[in-house]
Amino acid sequence: MFSVPHYSKALNAIREEKGIAGAFNTNLIEVRPDTKSAIFEITTGDRKGEKIEKEFGLLHVTPPMGPLDSIKNSPLADAAGWVAVDQGTLQHQKYENVFSLGDASSLPTSKVRPLFLLYHAVQRNDG
Repeated sequence: MFSVPHYSKALNAIREEKGIAGAFNTNLIEVRPDTKSAIFEITTGDRKGEKIEKEFGLLHVTPPMGPLDSIKNSPLADAAGWVAVDQGTLQHQKYENVFSLGDASSLPTSKVRPLFLLYHAVQRNDG
C-alpha cells in the first residue's frame, strides 16, 4: 500500500478495520459509470494479464508511478531514471547547481507530497 513499512502497516490496518477492499498489483483499464464497476488488469503472478471487474461506491485509484520521461531521458538521471542526488544534501551528484527532492529525486523514500515538507527543511537549511 505504501513504500514505507511503518506507514504501510498502519494504513493497511485501518483499511482492513473499516472493511475497505484493496486491489493491489492491478491497473485500472476501464470505468463503467452506469454500472458503477471498474475493470482492472492483474499485473503480477500466475494471473498476470487477467481482467477482473469490481463494483464500487467510491473509486480511489493510484496510477502506475515512475520517473518522468523528461528526467529519465536527461543527463540528470541515474540508471533508474530519477534525479541522482546526494542523500545528505539533495545536491546532484554531478551538477553542483542542481538540487532535487520528492517525486523526482533518487532518494530512497516514498514519492508522496507530504514528505516534501520534510525534505524542504533539509534543502532550506543546507542551501
